[in-house]
Amino acid sequence: QDAELGYDETTDDRVELTGTNASLWLEDRLSLGRQTMTMVTGGVANENLTPTASYVEVTGQSDATDGVAIQTASAKEGDILFITNLDATAVVIDANGTTKIQGGADVSLTTSDVMILIFDGTNWLQAAGVAANS
Repeated sequence: QDAELGYDETTDDRVELTGTNASLWLEDRLSLGRQTMTMVTGGVANENLTPTASYVEVTGQSDATDGVAIQTASAKEGDILFITNLDATAVVIDANGTTKIQGGADVSLTTSDVMILIFDGTNWLQAAGVAANS
């Protein structure tokens, strides 16, 4: 079996593994980039999160009315996003027009909860939500 791992600058601007039935095996761990989002104190209705990494830690949450609106500006189809709340006050993830959450309603992440989303090219779709404190 022939497989090629290379950078496709012309078409997709990404590193690709190509070949018939080519698969990628990671024997060690897969590390994701980390982005931090520090909420503005004082009850801002929704703060915009434009993901620049696959793992986002939300901090600075001080008002239960604060929410996070996930933006699509930098997203590419197939992007996976893990969001966790590191503060004692819950943070609300806004179920807006391009963030499709199971059940259709906003989700409240308490301390150490994690939500996983995937981008379908148009919308962030909730793939899973893990309640760490349930």
